[in-house]
Amino acid sequence: MDALYNQYLAFSASKSPFIRHRAIEGMGNLFIRYPQFLLKPQTSSIIKNALASEDWQMRLQMITNLTDFLIAEEAKMVKQGKPGTVFLPFYIMLVADIPHRTDATGRRRGRIGW
Repeated sequence: MDALYNQYLAFSASKSPFIRHRAIEGMGNLFIRYPQFLLKPQTSSIIKNALASEDWQMRLQMITNLTDFLIAEEAKMVKQGKPGTVFLPFYIMLVADIPHRTDATGRRRGRIGW
């Protein structure tokens, strides 16, 4: 799996937005199955760069990756009979700083916007 992770790292630095997006998407799937890769220092910089990206699809993909990972971890905890309290507080913290779209009246529309 290290070889696959290293391939995703290499592709995440591609100049092509399509390839970068697919590499980030693949990493998300890898994190669900092998969470230890999420703890690597290179992963932290990829997450930060994706969330700070000008490309809204890249930001959305990284948020989707993290959300899917947390949902999977919560499901594992519930299966083990532990209370599932990991996902919701972290997700609220994650989404709190994301700007929301507003409608013509200035009210939030409820969907995350970029």
